[in-house]
Amino acid sequence: MHDMPVAHPRTTQCEGKRERQSRNGPERTPTPAPEDGSPVDHGWRRAVRRVAYRFVMRTIRRAAESEMTLTARCLANGCKWSVGPTAELEVAQDACLVHAEQQGEAHSRFSRVTEDVGEVVHS
Repeated sequence: MHDMPVAHPRTTQCEGKRERQSRNGPERTPTPAPEDGSPVDHGWRRAVRRVAYRFVMRTIRRAAESEMTLTARCLANGCKWSVGPTAELEVAQDACLVHAEQQGEAHSRFSRVTEDVGEVVHS
């Protein structure tokens, strides 16, 4: 009888990957952990990046200690009329109506700015 060659597993280095050749194809062998405790670079294993999305429900509202103020000015060409910042919103709107009645149709447009202090709260 003739001696038949027997396939023995052998280790090869291929593009930085450690592989063990066997009859069933390449088998991957684990890389021993470094002694200094640093992470193991297996070479054949791709890095898994885990991402965790955290949705936090937030809303913005007027701060409890603040009050809304209104400022208005007439948009008529050359008119310098305005109402300063006031917390009395209805009084400022009434002042705009009175100005428009007294000055005529050209003074019927106003720029109004409302302001308050906003506060972000977690829902």
